Amino acid sequence: MVLTLRLLAAAYLLGGVLALMLIPATRLGWFGLSSDGLAAVWAILLAMPWSMALQFFPPMSVGLSWSVLALGVAINGALLLWAAAALGSRRSRKLVRNSAV
Repeated sequence: MVLTLRLLAAAYLLGGVLALMLIPATRLGWFGLSSDGLAAVWAILLAMPWSMALQFFPPMSVGLSWSVLALGVAINGALLLWAAAALGSRRSRKLVRNSAV
């Protein structure tokens, strides 16, 4: 279970990085991508619920919005890794307690 959560966190963070890189890639035309106004949708979804804070601020630059999305993805990834570590320590405590009995 712990390994599964760690793999899930790694896949999530990889997907988050790819979604965040899609924003400047489409805006600047990297790899022949055309400009797409919906390029940030994937990053917004992966940064939920933190990306919902963007609606409370006045319109901001793309760089600042991108930073908020990157922070949201990083927080969610860290929470997944924290859950894996907490589950691992809980299991190890349970094993130690059962072996002592």
